[in-house]
Amino acid sequence: MSNNCWICGKQDSTLFRCRFCGKTFCVEHRLPERHACEGLEHQKKYGFTKSPGDGSNYSNFDTEGIFKNMFKETAKKASKGLAFSFLNKIKKWATKSPTIAIIIICIASYIIGNLIITNVIGINYFALLGLPANISQILVKPWTILTHIFVHSNFAHLFLNMFVLFFFGNEFEKRFGKQRFLTVFFLAGIFASIGFALITTTPFPLVGASGAVIGIFAALAILVPDLPIFVFFIPMRIKHAIILLIGIEFLFFIVNTQDMIAHSAHLIGMVVGILMGFWIKRTISMYRTSTRNEYVRRW
Repeated sequence: MSNNCWICGKQDSTLFRCRFCGKTFCVEHRLPERHACEGLEHQKKYGFTKSPGDGSNYSNFDTEGIFKNMFKETAKKASKGLAFSFLNKIKKWATKSPTIAIIIICIASYIIGNLIITNVIGINYFALLGLPANISQILVKPWTILTHIFVHSNFAHLFLNMFVLFFFGNEFEKRFGKQRFLTVFFLAGIFASIGFALITTTPFPLVGASGAVIGIFAALAILVPDLPIFVFFIPMRIKHAIILLIGIEFLFFIVNTQDMIAHSAHLIGMVVGILMGFWIKRTISMYRTSTRNEYVRRW
């Protein structure tokens, strides 16, 4: 070991050898930070220390540091891969099914509006108000006729609507196609909101996809009346369930319970869904008849 400090050249019998770079230093420069130790920087970057000399050999091999770096890099790549994989799956689901796309939009709007920002923004800019503010709001903010569908007041409201939409929306898509599903969904939601704005005399806002979801449910009850479902764990046909639902909603609407639920929007959504169900049934019947007649003519 040299008797001279590598920085100041001081000679001393009690010089210190740096375990990172292997050079000798006096008491004043013995710490790696005091002599700008290259070996320490190399260890921080690569997990092991270069030995003194030409750098071709290595000493003080830091196995723990290497494994830590490997673990960090692996975890980073794995988390990034999982994130991209999850996003790709969501994108794939959304492009294949409008039901899933609507559910994703509703969940995203709830997270952004209620958790990240504030519910006030959602109420002020995307919800639809009843009388006496409906005329001015529809003229100034016409987008609220549509955007209110994707805004929900609380988690229970969001969960119930999305739960029903997931099952009956997918069922409707599989049986009658995506285009018919979107037509029924948005017509029921828009007409339900307009009817609510014209009928309701209280100024509380309308938010949620209830009117549109009930429209899908009602249309499905007309198109597939014997479809078996469960209502509060009770098995029944969907045609009986829609009759029960109409009775409950009409009773609450007449009594005017002030329970902050838009029963008028629910009823209008059901009416639109029933009418659309009969219209779809008629178009399907006409198409089958024309196809059969064309087959007979060709034969």
